[in-house]
Amino acid sequence: AEVVALVVAYFLVPLEGSLAFRMFCYAVGLGLVVLVIGRQMRRHFASRNNDIRIDSLALAIVLTVLLFALTYYTLSTTRSGQFDELTTRVDALYYSLTVATTTGFGDVSAQSQLARVLVSGQLVFNMLIVATAVPLLTRTVRERRAAR
Repeated sequence: AEVVALVVAYFLVPLEGSLAFRMFCYAVGLGLVVLVIGRQMRRHFASRNNDIRIDSLALAIVLTVLLFALTYYTLSTTRSGQFDELTTRVDALYYSLTVATTTGFGDVSAQSQLARVLVSGQLVFNMLIVATAVPLLTRTVRERRAAR
């Protein structure tokens, strides 16, 4: 239900204000995601029973994809030439998911230096998630299954 609410909010959130203000808001949102993930990882390492909230981490990852999609959409619609073939929120979500999964179909691409920096930031974030959160989730699931 939370994922559906986040996706609906993604399509309904108004995008008024200056580009700098909107980028600042997206950065704050991403910072909150990093805090949630960091808190869950600290909680996991401090706990003897490997307590970790899988749902919180999954929501943080979904929120990250949506925040990057909003960033891409905002950049693409306020400054021409930033992305090739990215004109709608659906395009931006599709592109953010493509980057998050490292699929890379090539139909949408970052064209400007700023757009490439943002995409690189998402790729680095994805690598950090894969390198840290995924092994923790895997271990937690295995241990919970073994405890049954």
